[in-house]
Amino acid sequence: MYAEYFQPYPNIFEPILRSQSITTRRSQAFQAYEQHHYQQAASLFSELLKEKKDVGALMLRGNSNLILGNTEAAKQDFMEILNSFEDFDIQAKWYLSLCYLKNGDTAMARDLLTEISGTETPEGVQAVKLLKALD
Repeated sequence: MYAEYFQPYPNIFEPILRSQSITTRRSQAFQAYEQHHYQQAASLFSELLKEKKDVGALMLRGNSNLILGNTEAAKQDFMEILNSFEDFDIQAKWYLSLCYLKNGDTAMARDLLTEISGTETPEGVQAVKLLKALD
């Protein structure tokens, strides 16, 4: 089920343009993510997050960790978003539910999916579909 519904979150935080030269560690992290170099991206985002909490870096590091199979680290990133930021709650809950689903904890996944299924968001629509598939 997890693989059927997981799509990496797009880099809407700092999109890399083709003509842009990559000079900062921040740009390198986002470029690594966009190029599907998730291990490198996770490492670079970790370095950035030591300096400053950033919702974009947490979201994409969480996705990188989820892709790499580091679900506990991914859960921590999504929980950090929920606890420290007002934006991206729905998205963080969606990916957190996928973490639970990947680990076989369907009860926790259902709770989060039920919560976001009532929202008029792309994640809410997917949550409705996933809840039906889980029944």
